[in-house]
Amino acid sequence: MSGLFHISFQGLPDPRAGNARRHDLLEMLTIALKASICGAESCVAFALFARDRRALFEEFLELKSGLPSHHTFSRIFRLLEPVAFARCFEQFLGHLGEDGAGVLAISLRCSFDRAAGCSALHVVTAFASGARMVAGQRSVAAGENKITAARALLQLFTLKSVLVTAACPQRHARHQKQQRNPRTTKTRRLVRGLRKSNPRSNAMAPHHWR
Repeated sequence: MSGLFHISFQGLPDPRAGNARRHDLLEMLTIALKASICGAESCVAFALFARDRRALFEEFLELKSGLPSHHTFSRIFRLLEPVAFARCFEQFLGHLGEDGAGVLAISLRCSFDRAAGCSALHVVTAFASGARMVAGQRSVAAGENKITAARALLQLFTLKSVLVTAACPQRHARHQKQQRNPRTTKTRRLVRGLRKSNPRSNAMAPHHWR
């Protein structure tokens, strides 16, 4: 396991000893972090989240001893040194803003032509946050939507250990199935925020992550 998370937490002391270390500390913290982002608020929720998404975690974690139980999560968080953990987490948050990428999907204003029967031009743009420049852009092809176009655009870049944020408002319910599973690859993390302008997604989110 590599990336910003590993770099930030590799110096965190492991308070366990002997056979208690059979679950890798960084792998447990990775599961807990992802579960927390998705709304988990307890060690029981961490364990349930890991079990429900085992196939996803097995794509980038070794999990030599299987998935940790809620007792294992509870034990490690009771033993971790709070000051050391806070220092590592602060370092991790600091790294997130250094090499980030943003994706914005919009419809160009006044680009439609009613007389010719042409709809508005939908464009997906990728930004390099650190360089403060546009890294790439493509239009949404026929048969695509903004989500699939954004994913196709991201495939053009090497995004190892890069946090990708996306603003892709989607109003149609038929596209929700593609948004419900924000699975990440081994080298990319994708974060999509909820918008007040999209009440359907806001209403569906608590039920999905529950």
